[in-house]
Order: sequence, then C-alpha cells, then structure tokens
Amino acid sequence: MLEGQIVAMEDGGPIPGAIISVHNGGIHSMSNQEGRFILKIPAMNTNDSIYVRMLGYQPQCFTPAILYQQGNRILLQQQPLQLKGISISAINPLSLIQKAIQRIPENYYGRPHVMKGFYRLSARKAWDYIHISEAAFDLYCPDLSGRHRLFRLTRARMEKDLSPFHGVSNIVFGVKPENVFEYDVTANINESDVLSKQGLKDHRFSLNGLVVYNGRQAYELIFDQREGLRKSRYQGKIYLDKETLAILSLQYWLSPSGIHYWEVKSLSQRALMKLLDMYETVLQDTVQIHYRQYGEKYFLSHVSNRSLIRLHSGRVHFDFNCPVDMQYITTQIDTVAVKPFADKELLGHNRYIEHQGEENSGMFWKDLNLMPADYDVDSVAAAIHSRNDISQYRRMLENIIRKQSKQPVSRIDTILSFYHRKGLFDGAALIQHKGQTIYQHAFGWADRSRQSANKLNTKFRIGSITKQFTAMLILQLQQEGRLQLEDSVGKYLPDYIHKNITIAQLLTHQSGIPNCTLNTDYLSQLLLHPFSNSELVTRFCSDSLEFTSGQHFRYSNAGYMVLSEIIERVTGKKYADVLTEKIFGPLNMLYSHAGVVDAEDTLMATGYEGSVPETKYPLLNMAGAGAIISNATDLLIWEQALHSDKLLPLREINQMFQPHAHYKDWNADYGYGWMIDKGMFKVSDKHVIQYHPGTDMGCYSMILRQPDEGIVIILLSNSGDFPRFDMADLILQQLNSK
Repeated sequence: MLEGQIVAMEDGGPIPGAIISVHNGGIHSMSNQEGRFILKIPAMNTNDSIYVRMLGYQPQCFTPAILYQQGNRILLQQQPLQLKGISISAINPLSLIQKAIQRIPENYYGRPHVMKGFYRLSARKAWDYIHISEAAFDLYCPDLSGRHRLFRLTRARMEKDLSPFHGVSNIVFGVKPENVFEYDVTANINESDVLSKQGLKDHRFSLNGLVVYNGRQAYELIFDQREGLRKSRYQGKIYLDKETLAILSLQYWLSPSGIHYWEVKSLSQRALMKLLDMYETVLQDTVQIHYRQYGEKYFLSHVSNRSLIRLHSGRVHFDFNCPVDMQYITTQIDTVAVKPFADKELLGHNRYIEHQGEENSGMFWKDLNLMPADYDVDSVAAAIHSRNDISQYRRMLENIIRKQSKQPVSRIDTILSFYHRKGLFDGAALIQHKGQTIYQHAFGWADRSRQSANKLNTKFRIGSITKQFTAMLILQLQQEGRLQLEDSVGKYLPDYIHKNITIAQLLTHQSGIPNCTLNTDYLSQLLLHPFSNSELVTRFCSDSLEFTSGQHFRYSNAGYMVLSEIIERVTGKKYADVLTEKIFGPLNMLYSHAGVVDAEDTLMATGYEGSVPETKYPLLNMAGAGAIISNATDLLIWEQALHSDKLLPLREINQMFQPHAHYKDWNADYGYGWMIDKGMFKVSDKHVIQYHPGTDMGCYSMILRQPDEGIVIILLSNSGDFPRFDMADLILQQLNSK
C-alpha cells in the first residue's frame, strides 16, 4: 500500500484532486483536500510505474521505491495551461464538438469491461453533517451505450439525521445506479444536458484556445446558455484532445441568466413535495467530469458534483441552505475475460445504493482503493447516529424523572448527568431561577490530551452567541449618535458592492447576502488563512444577493461580519478592542475576549467532534458572527446586564428582544442577535422564551432566558453537538412545574 502527499513544487502547498494510477494495473486513486492519497497495489503490480496527473501541473512518473526515498511526498511542477504563440485557424466550435461526438466509438473502449468505482456523498446544515454515505461497486459495461450497464454493489454505508427536518422522512440524499451511469456522458450523449442535440441547441459555444491538459494539447471551449432562453441551463468548459478530439473533461455549472427557471425535474417528486409543503431550490450546482487514457482508449476517471440547495417547508418549519458534495472515482478497470454479473448480484437502477448497505465501521476501507476523506468519516457517522438516538433518550429520561422527587434541582442534575453518561454532553452548565443560581456544574474533560477537567470558569468558543454582543455594540453606537439602524451600509463602507443594504437588515438577517460559511471553497479559506475585516467583507461577503434586501429572512454569518467592519470603520478600532472597551471591561467579564487563543491558557477548552480535536483556525475570520471566547460565569454577568442600564438604557436594550423577522427553520422570531421562541419549547405557549444557540468547530452552546420567572440557562459544550433543545426544554419544564 502506498500512502503519501502530493504538493506543489513552487510553494509546497497541497494539491487536491490529483489522479494516482498504476501504469499496467488499471488501478487509480485521488488525493484529498490536503493532497493526501492511499493507493493499494496488488502484489503482481508492485514493480510497476506510478503516474500522477493533475491539470495545470507536469505529469510525474515514479516507482514506489522513489516515493519512499522522497519521504512519501510527490512534488508536481506547475505547467502553463495556455499555449503561447500558437495560431488557430477559424474553427466552428459547434462543428468541433459534433466531430468529437462522432468519434466517441474511436476514442472510448467499446468492448465488454468492468469498472470498479467508489463515491462519497455528504450533506451539511451549517457546520453539521446531516448525511454521509459511501459505496464501492462494480459496473459491467458491455459496449459504449449506457443503457445496458449492470450495477453490482460491493459495500455501502449510510447515516442520515432527520432532526433538521423535524422528523420528516421523505427527504432523501442518495445515489441510484442510474445516476452513476448518467455521469459517463460519452455513454449517454442523448441524455446529456449539454451535449445532447437539445443541449447543443440550448447553449452557445466558443473556442477559447489551445491549452495543455495533463500533458496533451487540447482545445478549450467555453459555453453558456443562449440569450433569452426561458430555461435553467449551464455555463462551463469542454476540453477536447487536439489530435483525437477525445472529450477529456466536461465542467459545467448553472448559468446565472437561467437559474431562476430551475425546478425539480421529476413530476412525481414535484407532486410529493407540493403535497408535503416541502420545497427544494438549487442555488449552486457544479459538475466536473474527467476522462483518462488506459492503453489506447479513454475511460471515465472521476466526477465531482457540488451543490448548494435551499430546503424549506412552511408546514414543518425548516428553512436552511444545504451544501451537498458528491465525489466519484473509477478505482480500477478490467478488460480481460469479463462477463455479465449474475441476476442475483444486481441492484435495480432505481434503488438508492446507500439503503442496501449495512457496513458502518472503519473496516469499510479494508482492501478498497478509495479517496481519503478530508474529515473523519467514522466520527461523522457516529455523531449522526448519536443524534438519531436522542429522541429515544429523551423518552427514557422522562420516565426516569417521573419517578423522582419533584425537587427541580435534583431533576436538573438527573437530566444533565444522563446526557453526560450517554457521551452527549461534556462542558459547563449554569442555571438561575428567580434571580438565584440554583445549579452550576461541569462535566468531562476540557482537554483530553492533558486530562484537564472542565470547570465553571473553563473558557469555550461561543460561536453565534457572539451575534448578540455585535448587536449590542451597534445599539451603543446608535445611542452615541455615531450611526443609525436605518442607515445604508454604503454610508460607512463606500466601496462595498451592496451599498443600499441597511444596518437593520444586517442585524435581522434580511440583507440577502449569502451565508459565506455554507460555501465550501470560502470555508476552506476561512479556516486556513487570517484575513483583515475589510478583506473578509470584500472576498466572502460580496456575492450576488439571494433576494431583494428586506423582503425575506435568511440566516447569514456574512451579514454580521459586515457589521463588524462597520463597527471598525465607525470607531477606528479593532472589533475585539471595541468589545473589551464597551462590554467586557465595564461588566468585569474577566474571562471573555475575541480572537486569538493562547496555547498556554489552561482554562481554554479544546473542542472535539467525536474523538477528533478541533481544527485550529484564525478566530477573527468570523468577527461579528463568531470569534468570542467566554465562560458560564461571564455569560451570566452578560445576561444580568440586560436587565440593567449598565450598557444601555433598558428601552434600547429591549429592541434586541422585539420580533423583527420570522425564522421558519427554528419556528421563532428574530430580534437583534436573539431568537424569540414560538414553539420549539413546550412552555412557550405560556411564557416568553428568548435564546440563541452557538456553534464553533466542536464547541456548541446555548443561552436561554425566561424573564418572567428569572430563569437563565447557560450550556457550554466542547464535545461536539449535543441535544441543546431537548436539554433546555426539559429543564424549563422542571422550573415551570407547579
């Protein structure tokens, strides 16, 4: 087995998506986002050459022995894509594509063969994975047609979390054999959205020039949907080998000029979604399909399909953007003495592949050539599985509580201890009732490597709870006459692209600015490199608006990042310093600050997702939306200050708790950095419940208040997501029972 990392010779940076192949074995793997790869080589091929190819880099050929000598690192040198000084006579791009389609029988293998494949599919809500599935399989291909292909499942596993959909089970993330077949466009030209006869009519093509594609000269063609077309079609690129006109790559994404016409293709699926009052809107969809040469012919190499989907339901009360990522690679090609699979081995074309699997352990990887994941798949699967057990745990706990004394403190300790024993809560809890602290306790390890225990003064990153502090700074600056909530952003950020958005719209998530942390490419940059506030706004908060500002609610971290830049421009000081000057200092919140984590700070909790420690990243990249570090005692000081005029007159503070927009996903109204519950908590039918959760790479939190009974619930965890709503709901019921 070969393991290693592929990096750029120029700067040593990792190269994701590079293909690693055994020269004579038809065996392939691909590097992950860190450039790491695993290639399992049969004994008969251990002396064969290994090839590494990546668009934009010179191909490399080496033996396993050379890899070991280089410390398991493969250095690729950049190769200019554009060929200079080469003139191209006038060529009709559409004619070029049509010739490429005609030559498919010459360029692609048309005799019976078997392709071994693997895919990984994931879906997220904000930071949390809500679906993970993987499958290894064989495809029997009798000819060039995709119509007669046979699918044999080798191994599959899946975990899905229904809690974001409040128990609705009809929403399915998954892949069917017919989807796998469709990705091979050269075998399904007539069904291709771009290369079918209708697809060629719906798009306009142009020749962009000659480029170097994996060491070969290739035509680069670009396309977009035709003007005035009332359909949702695509923009993209096609690479054709200059000599053979083989289709080397097809890359496409939804065209901005037609995306508002997009709709679910299946009539039956549309009917079901309408019946259930559930809707799916695709905001982004990018597909990259690549082919590679094996012998004299071309085969499907790998596919990437990344989407951003808005899922919403008025009846069930959810509304959120969901990034979906599917990676598919052909891991081996067999052209010798192949025969059709037996009927009993086949999986029907319309059945979800993941639903047939039972494997959920780390043994899934054994003996398979797969793409290494960019995250701990086993931990993600375990976390989803754990969340699915939560509803059962709650019923068990309610039965236990009923048999206990009605003493609230005893029941609260039972609730928190129960979830801790189940491995769902490590952290700190602080609870007040009628203005008195009645419960304070810490659970588990703050740092497992040092075996330092969590304490009440242990510090946690509080994620989106930060937003209420940002909102307070804005209200303070308004009180000082330095800005007004109805002011346009352009008044303070004259170079910002969305000048007409108001500060109030930013505070209430009605700006329309896309949530940058749902963009996978943006998120990877935010986690790796520090940026100034102005750079954050320009690079990550300036995409086209999702809707006209003020017309809808859509939760967006980007909006609060823009607010932090406004705070810096108005005050002339750093966001972190303004927090200390105007809030943490006056309230004597000694354990609270924004920004850098001191590695020697023994009070700082390390966040964990399952068994994996958090990824360290520049916290101030989330300034305004996140980035604050605090603890339970300081957050109680903060909550108490909201009943006084220490920071602002009470009439100004009360603006934070007024409903300004409806947040369907949580069945709540949104104030300024606070949510006002309308049904997530059982006591909300009789009492006003104000709260906000927080999420930050293994650190999850909840702050909740019920003013009429002087109730405050502060829950801080460093062991990943925990049943915050169930725990807070059960605690509220004990404190409100008569």
